[in-house]
Amino acid sequence: MCMENPQFVVSEDNVVTPILIVDKHGIIAYSLSAQLTTAFLTIIVSGIQTNNPNSIHIPYRHHIPSIPDNAFSHIFFVYHGSKDEIVILPHLLQKAKDLRARFFFISSIRTAPSHVVHNIIKAYDQAYILLCGDVFAGQLVFANQVMKLLLESQTKGKMTLTNDGLSVVYPIHLDDVIAEIVRLSFSQGTIHRLLYLFPNAEYTELSLAHMIQKRNPLIKVDFRK
Repeated sequence: MCMENPQFVVSEDNVVTPILIVDKHGIIAYSLSAQLTTAFLTIIVSGIQTNNPNSIHIPYRHHIPSIPDNAFSHIFFVYHGSKDEIVILPHLLQKAKDLRARFFFISSIRTAPSHVVHNIIKAYDQAYILLCGDVFAGQLVFANQVMKLLLESQTKGKMTLTNDGLSVVYPIHLDDVIAEIVRLSFSQGTIHRLLYLFPNAEYTELSLAHMIQKRNPLIKVDFRK
């Protein structure tokens, strides 16, 4: 994959360098961009598009996108587990190294391959790994068991737990994830290269279901055999 000519031009008079966010699914990208666009121009490479005058959208659907050949202070890469994302990762990491930009690899703890995490940390001293628990947020759909239980409780009036309901889940709200990403990425102090964005307590599917039932006792619990 080659870098294209600049898709926008940053004036030398500009003090703030743009930020690049690559997120095929787009939910984290646009949530993060919403927190940054008052101070930064954000370039979002994503399969979805929203109207934001302070961001530039580059489509990322069926084909590997071309990354703008511009300077960035930060590069955020949200990994969902697809093969094309693995293909684009080395190019983004190399671009960050060439620019000496901070590089953030964001993924679910259930999705990120350990060898990929190790290779990123080894390849670049300004690369950071942020591994999230089971992210949930309102009607936005994330592919995890926490989101599934919440949606089932809202749409079906019952929740189906796997096996005996003792599988461990790590519910964490999208707003908390975004706030922590912003805090860490713009920290002036030393931060760890590998960070986990998890809830303060550990939950099972059953304990989470009971918490949801406390808010609505009419919701039923079923077990999938």
